[in-house]
Amino acid sequence: LIVGLASCFSLWIVPLIQQPRVSADAQAAIFVGVFERGGKYLQPTSRFFGIATLAMAAWAYYLGEAVWTYYAAAFVFMIAVAPWEIAMIFPINDKAAAFNDRLKKDGASALNDAEVKEQKELVNQWSRMHAVRFGLPILGAI
Repeated sequence: LIVGLASCFSLWIVPLIQQPRVSADAQAAIFVGVFERGGKYLQPTSRFFGIATLAMAAWAYYLGEAVWTYYAAAFVFMIAVAPWEIAMIFPINDKAAAFNDRLKKDGASALNDAEVKEQKELVNQWSRMHAVRFGLPILGAI
């Protein structure tokens, strides 16, 4: 479930944000809305699934079932997402939010050409970083 939702960001939402008819200012606002919703809904859900996987590993271990090692390995892949987000994704979110905050201020002008280029690169970089974000849980499921 989480892998499917996270992959939708890179495979579906980012290409929609970057449609040529969508202004750079609108792209900034939409992009910020996307990762704010991700933080609101996906992060708590991911935490729940991580805790549930760890609990299943502990329960299987308690019962003496060898399958506990699979659950533990899956948990390791799932927990690795958190430092990846902190190091690679959240700084991109912060930069994009700064663009959007500047645009929301009264009297703020549109993004200049350099900012438009940087905004586009931030969205592309965020999409690439998301491949790891949804790839790690896939590896854990295998």
